[in-house]
Amino acid sequence: LALREGADGVECDVRLTRDGHLVCVHDRKVDRTSTGTGLVSEMTLAQLRDLDYGSWHSSWRPDAEQGDTRLLTLDALVSLVLDWHRPVKLFIETKHPVRYGALVESKLLALLHRYGIAAPASADRARAVVMSFSAAAGWRVRRAAPMLPTVLLGETSRYLGGSATSP
Repeated sequence: LALREGADGVECDVRLTRDGHLVCVHDRKVDRTSTGTGLVSEMTLAQLRDLDYGSWHSSWRPDAEQGDTRLLTLDALVSLVLDWHRPVKLFIETKHPVRYGALVESKLLALLHRYGIAAPASADRARAVVMSFSAAAGWRVRRAAPMLPTVLLGETSRYLGGSATSP
């Protein structure tokens, strides 16, 4: 839907499954966002594909506009974005800490190399940006793919009328 609506970029969070697949899932556990329970890192791709990730939500309607509510792999998302009829940037956040450590970035870079977007001519021409709250993850990506843009995410506080809050 974001692509059909004209988005210039899409963002996703990636986690590694027990059998080594990168999947677009925000939370460590699937409990809040799917019909299942458990840790993403302890489940196989097949187990995660058996779950529904959207029809449980009160805003879901069974129509063509809502789209698919099954698991989205990073491979499928990258393919969709690169095949789109106009350039769209992909912002990929690696989630940390995780049981698989550096394997997340290693698998991510291998996937981006497979699609030919891990080594752009310049940061301005990059089709992907890798983001993380983990400085170590960012440095691993920078060392392996120096022209691929990276972003170190950080917790921020805002001053709101006398009290500091964290978003």
